[in-house]
Amino acid sequence: MTKREMFVTLATLNDVVARPELVEFINHEIELLDNRKVSSSKPTKTQKENEQILVVIKDVLASIGTPCTVTEMIADDRLNTYTNQKISALLRKLVEKNEVVKTMDGKKAKFSLA
Repeated sequence: MTKREMFVTLATLNDVVARPELVEFINHEIELLDNRKVSSSKPTKTQKENEQILVVIKDVLASIGTPCTVTEMIADDRLNTYTNQKISALLRKLVEKNEVVKTMDGKKAKFSLA
């Protein structure tokens, strides 16, 4: 249970509801948690770099034109500095966003633009 969920649960207890100062305190704490969540939603340096790599991945897939494996993508000069794991993780994000299609060819995963 998260800290926010704890405060929300506490706010519904009869003993707490009967004391306005406790309700006010709990609501204030929930507001602080919400504000902290909003302020930390700024992308990190790695997230910004990953966004740029996602664009390159889509460009590579467009230039290849046919479904290809991660190994085939990494053979391209634009992606050869990244590991197979890094590209696979970023491809998973693109598949989740329906920007890339994943197909299985036996045991090999092949990717193409949606």
